[in-house]
Amino acid sequence: MKSVKVIKVGGKVIDDDQNLDAFLASLVSIKGPKVLVHGGGSIASKMGERLGIKP
Repeated sequence: MKSVKVIKVGGKVIDDDQNLDAFLASLVSIKGPKVLVHGGGSIASKMGERLGIKP
């Protein structure tokens, strides 16, 4: 059975195009099955504020 790699990336990477491009280039170089877990970045924070949810 192949092992699955779990990669967690913070939401700040999503907010910065240059960081996101670099991360994605690294991600595709990882061989085999992967699961990507990511934060929501400033978009998630803004939505939470609109819903009255404090981080």
